[in-house]
Amino acid sequence: MSTIVLLNSCESLQEDPPSLLTPESVNSEETIESAVNGLYDVWQSNGAGMFVRYMLADGPLPYTKSRLQGDSGAGWTQYAWNPATSGFLESIWNSSYTMIGVSNSLLDLIPGKLDSDKEEELLAEARFHRADMYFLLVRTYGGVPLHLETTTDIPLDGTSLPRSSEEEVYAAIVEDLIFAESRLPATRPAQENSRPTAGAAKALLGKVYLQMAGLNEQGLLSTGDDGYALAEAKLLEVVNSGNYALQPNIQDVFDVNNEWNSEIIHGYSVIRDNIATATLVPWGYGPPNSPFNGGLNSFVQFGYLQTYYDSFDENDARRDWLAFEYIDRNGDLITYNTPNEGIDLGFVSSYTDDETGMSLIKYIDPDGGNGPLIHENDYVFIRYADVLLMLAEAQVKLGKDGPALQNVNEIRSRAGIANLGSVTLDDIKQERRWELAMEYQGYYDLQRWGDVKEAFDASPAVNAAGTVWHDGLIRMPLHANTLSANVNLTQNPGY
Repeated sequence: MSTIVLLNSCESLQEDPPSLLTPESVNSEETIESAVNGLYDVWQSNGAGMFVRYMLADGPLPYTKSRLQGDSGAGWTQYAWNPATSGFLESIWNSSYTMIGVSNSLLDLIPGKLDSDKEEELLAEARFHRADMYFLLVRTYGGVPLHLETTTDIPLDGTSLPRSSEEEVYAAIVEDLIFAESRLPATRPAQENSRPTAGAAKALLGKVYLQMAGLNEQGLLSTGDDGYALAEAKLLEVVNSGNYALQPNIQDVFDVNNEWNSEIIHGYSVIRDNIATATLVPWGYGPPNSPFNGGLNSFVQFGYLQTYYDSFDENDARRDWLAFEYIDRNGDLITYNTPNEGIDLGFVSSYTDDETGMSLIKYIDPDGGNGPLIHENDYVFIRYADVLLMLAEAQVKLGKDGPALQNVNEIRSRAGIANLGSVTLDDIKQERRWELAMEYQGYYDLQRWGDVKEAFDASPAVNAAGTVWHDGLIRMPLHANTLSANVNLTQNPGY
């Protein structure tokens, strides 16, 4: 047995390690709840993998920069993913399949042991997480082995199955989320913040439908459905539920003292004083000699180019998420792309495009502890602003420019900039770049829009590295260890 700290509570909960889930160990309401809690233990145990998912999604954008060279850093911004040495490719695969494996075990062990409503809710919870992990996998790697039954392999290496088609994987994701949306509760008490709601399932399903629609439009997927109409309908259910709203002040969205506010739909809570669950994002991506993370000097691993900062209207409150100028913890003024002579910059010698990129300070924890994993910033995967912009995108595709404009202007108004008089898909793309930086969206947005090649060509990091384009770069490669563990798998084209 192992002890974890779950969700947003300070209580310790006992849970069975995933590999020990058996009919004998999961045989009562108490042991079933403990086993379900184990899903979150699996997720939280992969903090490093969650940390790199920011780079996985934003690294391929044309205005990002990684200070570290090689596979752990610059490779993500240079489209230089190395199947032999990029370890995070393997960790994302393994952690996702581990969570899928635990979900499958729960789906096998829970039926017949609880009253029907509670049983259905817990089954929906397991299917939500299985769908969430498959959605990450299919967007990152394309078709993957589709395990929908219990397996004894944890982490799953897929040795018994070859790749399923992307259509088959998406069909399974949709089926799981349709099951989940009608059985999960509309809201949760504060101590269960990380556990999914009906709104989270609907928002994720809307995101899935939108992704499928974009791939269908490019001829990369063939599902035969009207994905944009399905996405609009599902996202409208989230909007019309009345359970979510934009925060009036954009700086409050990620405030560690305002977690799980009206804007947050799907994410995972972390706890500052527990190294097993806390996040290292403020440390890993914070600016030099940061005043924002409890006294620990930041690593400045990943940042944004000046061109991104300059793209904002000067009145746009979202620009303040970038550390262009700030007072460091020693009281010195640090300004981006200036000499900053005589000032202690900690891990770096200069705070410039050439070395660091500009730090994003969306995720800060002024009261964090003196260590890289002692920060309380929750992982937020879907929030209401994302829903409004996805809805606007679907509506523009359906020729419903009026409601799309209203949704986009709601976002712009909150940011403090003028409303648009008309809206295009390009407008929505730009709003997503401004609104959702480092929120697990960028690369997958490029895939959906068919814009990966355009971003590649515009990237200074790619040009500096001399990476050569091939069509396989719309997906990432499977790690060599993943391939060697499963002789039935094939590498993605171009790698």
